[in-house]
Amino acid sequence: MLFRDVPARRTYRVTNDGKVADDFRIGGEGRGMAFGPDGRLYVADTANARILAYDAARRSTVVASGIRGRYLSVTPQWKRVRH
Repeated sequence: MLFRDVPARRTYRVTNDGKVADDFRIGGEGRGMAFGPDGRLYVADTANARILAYDAARRSTVVASGIRGRYLSVTPQWKRVRH
């Protein structure tokens, strides 16, 4: 499980043993986060007006630009973004 402290610009991960780790780095100003049907984590990077997708190795890819989203919902049809 991941959760975001937006003012501090930190993302925390709850490990399998229930501990909180802050080792999940998200570039930019990550706001809304959602896992997609492909298993990637999608993040609305409001400050940079883009949507990032993170794979299992935590590599990011810009999947959309020009969107200043705050909330994110990824559907099976993929690219539907609520902002």
